[in-house]
Amino acid sequence: MPERLEKQSGTGSIRKPDVSPRADKTRWLIAAAVSVALNGAVICAPIVIEKVRSERVVAAAIMAIKMEVTKFFNAFSSAGQVERQLKSETKQEWQKLLDADQSLPNFDYGNFFLKVSWLERYITWEELAADQRKLGTIMENYSSSAKTQPSIKVIENIIAEQLGEYDEESAQLHDLLIENKGNCHARAQALISIISKVFPSIPLKIQISRQQIEDGTDRMHEAVLAEIDGVWYSLEPGMPKVTMEDLKGTAIFHPKDYVSKYLAASDSTVDPGIVKADKEPNKVPLIPVISNSAINLSVDPDKLSTKQLKTAAISFALVGFTVVPKEQAQAPQPQSDQEQLKKRSLTEQEIVQAALMKKIKVTPDIESFEPLRGIPLKSLYIESSDDQKIMTWASFEPFAETPPKEIVISISTMSSTENQAEEENSENGLVPDLSPLYGKTVIAHLNIATNGLLKWEKILKNFEIKEGTIGISFSKDQRTLKSLTGATITKSLMLAILAEGILDLTGIDSMAVTPRQLAMSFSSQQKHLNLQLLGRVRFTEFLMDNDDLDSGVLDGATVHTDVLSFFTAPSSRDPKKVGHFKDIFRTRRVIIIDKETEYSDAVLEPVRGMPLLDYLEVEMEQHTDEDHLKVMGGHKSSYEARTGEKQPLDMSPLMGISLSPGALKICEGYKF
Repeated sequence: MPERLEKQSGTGSIRKPDVSPRADKTRWLIAAAVSVALNGAVICAPIVIEKVRSERVVAAAIMAIKMEVTKFFNAFSSAGQVERQLKSETKQEWQKLLDADQSLPNFDYGNFFLKVSWLERYITWEELAADQRKLGTIMENYSSSAKTQPSIKVIENIIAEQLGEYDEESAQLHDLLIENKGNCHARAQALISIISKVFPSIPLKIQISRQQIEDGTDRMHEAVLAEIDGVWYSLEPGMPKVTMEDLKGTAIFHPKDYVSKYLAASDSTVDPGIVKADKEPNKVPLIPVISNSAINLSVDPDKLSTKQLKTAAISFALVGFTVVPKEQAQAPQPQSDQEQLKKRSLTEQEIVQAALMKKIKVTPDIESFEPLRGIPLKSLYIESSDDQKIMTWASFEPFAETPPKEIVISISTMSSTENQAEEENSENGLVPDLSPLYGKTVIAHLNIATNGLLKWEKILKNFEIKEGTIGISFSKDQRTLKSLTGATITKSLMLAILAEGILDLTGIDSMAVTPRQLAMSFSSQQKHLNLQLLGRVRFTEFLMDNDDLDSGVLDGATVHTDVLSFFTAPSSRDPKKVGHFKDIFRTRRVIIIDKETEYSDAVLEPVRGMPLLDYLEVEMEQHTDEDHLKVMGGHKSSYEARTGEKQPLDMSPLMGISLSPGALKICEGYKF
């Protein structure tokens, strides 16, 4: 891996000094060369580099002077307003892409690495253009091969044909393209550039490690890892499979981290995600390498473990692989009830996947999360369903050592228990004990379906929750939303209420932080609901899911909402109920989705008497005809399929409502 003479924060890597017009260090270079010739070592404050053979240092210093002089003259020969403007626009373009999507999908890494060499004045504009043409030809050839060969075979060929001759000082993609030589840093750039274009769906990671060499000292090493057909490989000759032992004590980056690092301020760092970092600093001598690196990732080598260099990593002998097409892979056999009740251990591949992708999905059938201890995660997905027979979770304490940046929860705790108190106080429920993570992470999304919120109270009150979707369904005993009191939900909350009993909404109006978006989906079979608090809450959207609601369930309630949506064709024909929604809802935007009840011609009935509307949209759901042929577009109803005519629509509810043409949208499925 290339290393920097200019020591970066927290790294052991060095970079040849800059003699561009921005920082004239010519005299420093001359002094360094003299020092090398006399002492056999390069002395550069604040680092004293020892135990480096004089002949290698002399050669490296001469190369450093040559490269920096080249950069110096390139800077003057290519200087000009047009080129400076172009360089500025190039960086701005990368920054815009990064701001739009931090993962940088479909990013052209080859173009990036080459342009960085140009921006840093290692190559001229003409050399950049030649490199781009050559790299483009290489990518086209492998893209053609990928149409007829398995991906793993094509990648084997890329490794065999594009790594070039190993040269310690050559750290740029340009060196491999023009001189067919490069160190592990240049090789990583080549692999990332080609594979990300030829196989954009294959995940790639960069692994930085310490490799022990023959004299007992360490060198930094950079490798590219790829997930091919569900298995992670190290993209080195031999393509060894990645094990957890390979990952321990190494730093894992995403290719986009190169872009983030290059565009960031000089004192900024990119989180390397060291897997199970060593507790004690690594004191094995680390030999720095002088190279022409134009960009580096920062790693603290003291936190890395020393690895033995694998034979496969230095051998060019390729091994054969047998690839089974996905469509031929044996389908998993259904488990018996007895097998479903058994706990299981995490597999090696699951652990490796977690370490490299920095995320993992856990379920209650996992007997222990201990193998995940020390793995830095960005996301922890906690998932279960009510049909899962294992009713207890393993301890989440192993995640407390390196807390995930965010948690995503998707759990259904619905049960057939008739007794609410018995159900909510049960110790065998599927609600996990997340107390080891209190105050250490946030819940990015909480998606739960439950008979009651009491069992979720600790989670609701001990985590910041960005987004929540809470479904509550019950039939008999009274349910309450009091557990929401004190909850911190910062972005959005969707409450889906299916009530056939008594519901107390206390708590919805007393969350610690009211979400910027608060929506409710409401469906009830009875009128015995405590709805008085509805008037104290402002909803961004209120969804009516059920025909029964227009028969008086909400009578006496007041609902303030930005958007009112009816996912039904209201069936109210009772003259006493005509226009009664105007007494319940305070809104100026209404959306009606016709589910085609027998009274669908009266779909506009809910807006009768609402004079102050800014927007009204009427849509018709997609349906199937008698031959179960799906009609595209969502406009053709079964009425039209049966009669050959569009559904008639009663427009009388719009009398007295002033709407501009653009504010009224009625789908083509109606005749009016």
